[in-house]
Amino acid sequence: MENNLYRNLDAFEAYIATPEKFEWYKKVFASYNVNGIEKFSWNWSWWSFFFAPIHLIYRKCYIEALIIWLIQVFLIPTGFISLVFYIGTAVISPLLIYRRYKRTLDKVEYSIDDEATKIDTIRKLGGVDVVARNIAIFLQFFVIFIFICNFLVMIGVHLFFFNFMTPFIFL
Repeated sequence: MENNLYRNLDAFEAYIATPEKFEWYKKVFASYNVNGIEKFSWNWSWWSFFFAPIHLIYRKCYIEALIIWLIQVFLIPTGFISLVFYIGTAVISPLLIYRRYKRTLDKVEYSIDDEATKIDTIRKLGGVDVVARNIAIFLQFFVIFIFICNFLVMIGVHLFFFNFMTPFIFL
């Protein structure tokens, strides 16, 4: 049985909560659902290519954002594999947002009877989280700052060792 809210544009607008992105998400979400049958579709998000964890946090996909961030920081720091990972996040992030949208609608559809209350609940559960996004941006800059400081410390120790210890090595 297909959820009636999938065809309700008010519910969709309430969930997306950014009017300038409404048409894009409408097209993307429609590509994932063909006559009630889910399928994978290639959709590109520049926001997710450059800032996948922050974009997912902004769209309230917190767990998915944490997983992608951990992979970015600890498993794929640089190189060709990193580029492939960023391309993958640009393609998969819209799908993650769509899946969260469906889960939210399913929960609301089966737990609330009143249509106006459903829309209000979807607005509260969906939408965007600007505060969490801003915290994520701050934490991302903090992590980059820590990496730079550690790198400078490594270079400083290296320069100190070779500048001051070199005369003693040849003795």
